[in-house]
Amino acid sequence: QTTMQMQAQVSQNLGEDESVLADLVGKSQSAEGALQAMQAMNQLLALQAKQSIQSQRLQITQDRAASLELARQAAATERAREVRRRFLGDGTPYTPQSVNFYGN
Repeated sequence: QTTMQMQAQVSQNLGEDESVLADLVGKSQSAEGALQAMQAMNQLLALQAKQSIQSQRLQITQDRAASLELARQAAATERAREVRRRFLGDGTPYTPQSVNFYGN
């Protein structure tokens, strides 16, 4: 996935996660026993783990995009260096000489 796609997905998931979180908090607060409270806690922990994984994926995708851009810039610099080297060539550069007109 591209960085933009990943960011869009994470943004979409955040809205869904807010709804899930509100539901889980409600279940946790209205739990009628240790088992229900533990189940609500486990669901909250699972949601936290999911968000952590999404954050890591987004960071990896952004780092990959940055690395690709740096590689592209390095390649462009090297191409420019090679074009300049070919343009200048290996011979003696032109040096202008003074010209005498009419016996000066």
